[in-house]
Amino acid sequence: MLKINRKMSISHLFFIAILYAIASTILDHFIHWDNRFITGLFSGLIILIGSFLALFIIKG
Repeated sequence: MLKINRKMSISHLFFIAILYAIASTILDHFIHWDNRFITGLFSGLIILIGSFLALFIIKG
């Protein structure tokens, strides 16, 4: 099991915010969301993937 006990820095948070903004803009353009529950699931998934990417890409 992957054990992560690092805190995120400001650069990690900016990376996640930029990735979420780009992904949600693209998804909102192509998909017209009717159910807010599914929108929330996709948003949470994007943030989760972005946080793992930020931890592995931005080391320091």
